[in-house]
Amino acid sequence: MAGGGGQYPSAMTNYDTEMAYIRKSYAGAVFSFEVGQYEILPDFDELEKFRGVVEPVNYQLIREKVQELALQDDWKQYVEATGELSRLAYREEVEAVMRTQEMSGISLLGLQDFPGQGTALVGMLNAHFESKPFDFARPEAFCAFFRAQLPLVHLQKYTYESSETLKAEVKVANYGKAKLKGIPKFTLTGEDILLRGVLSEVVCPCGTLTSIGTLEVSLEKITRPTKLNLEVTIDTASNTYPIWVYPVVTPVCPKGVYETKSLDAHAKEVLEQGGKVYLSPAATKEQLPHSIKTQFTTDFWSVGTFSTQAGGMGQLIDVDHPIFRNFPTEMHSNWQWWAMASSRAIILPKHMKTIITEIDSYAYLRPMTKLMECRCGNGTLLLSSMELQNLQAYPEARALLSSIYQYLASEECNPDITVEMETIEELVIAEC
Repeated sequence: MAGGGGQYPSAMTNYDTEMAYIRKSYAGAVFSFEVGQYEILPDFDELEKFRGVVEPVNYQLIREKVQELALQDDWKQYVEATGELSRLAYREEVEAVMRTQEMSGISLLGLQDFPGQGTALVGMLNAHFESKPFDFARPEAFCAFFRAQLPLVHLQKYTYESSETLKAEVKVANYGKAKLKGIPKFTLTGEDILLRGVLSEVVCPCGTLTSIGTLEVSLEKITRPTKLNLEVTIDTASNTYPIWVYPVVTPVCPKGVYETKSLDAHAKEVLEQGGKVYLSPAATKEQLPHSIKTQFTTDFWSVGTFSTQAGGMGQLIDVDHPIFRNFPTEMHSNWQWWAMASSRAIILPKHMKTIITEIDSYAYLRPMTKLMECRCGNGTLLLSSMELQNLQAYPEARALLSSIYQYLASEECNPDITVEMETIEELVIAEC
């Protein structure tokens, strides 16, 4: 995927290098082919729509497993979180092509589910060519970026510190039937925040990519962790990007909390005495034997067809948990989660409520987590598989760790589930 694999996310990815190579021997039209195919978990309400000769046995088997695991109450959220992440990935694929001057177009495999061929649930539309009944599948949400005329802000990243200045070149992809002209405008908006500016008047002819200037916005007035929307408009075309801004912080573990990479003797002693432990092991298979490697995006097409995939389908985040009071987030993975989402997920012995649930493929439906809290011994344990201590080069990771420390120092840190010490010892192997 463009920008979603091992490459830190930006709005800069294009295929200029690949096109330069192709142009050495070929001067014709070049289209991307069968782009996308990011899987979304199935909505079981759709089963009622199969009234013909086709019986959706695969959907039925998945629903039976969901019911056996008592996941039906949370299933709609699972569908929604995977759908939001899938659409985000589709957008990046589309815009990467739009940013490439020499490419002639983009071809999606399809935007509807194909319940056969490995159960390819890859669409904003269901198998009956109807929009799925979720916000992520609203036609206007997809058309916001999949269109012939689109401003493109070449963001070097999506996350910033308030000491920085957001600076980015703006281009306009105009493959519509009319030129775009006028004074480009931009706004950066969020809660109690409105910053705006204009660029020089410009004309964007049809059939090409036009640079219209560079926007520059100081972020120094932003004093708390904030999600913002950066909107650029010219004539009748507009585009909006999410931006996260964090104050400069140096996270420090609070007094009274024992931070450790393994459940060592001191950690057990602290828990037995009623204290707090923040357990953040290395995100490796050796230290987390019951875990999978996770990626930012959902599965490609189908784990049933491409079984070498680990199975992770993105994160379901408990947005109401006080641990996120100083780390703005939606209930699904977004770009500010890229570094943390690309770590590992712990496979739990049973399904339980966790702060960050790693969603699993329908093929497995394993209970997994990235961040959970519990009573353990006589104390409180917060367990993370994100290895935040090794991600401190990223402002979003520093902000998240700072938010975690603030929560651990508060009276709100009082989990209502209990996990035995022996279970934690099985999940996290002590370092040699």
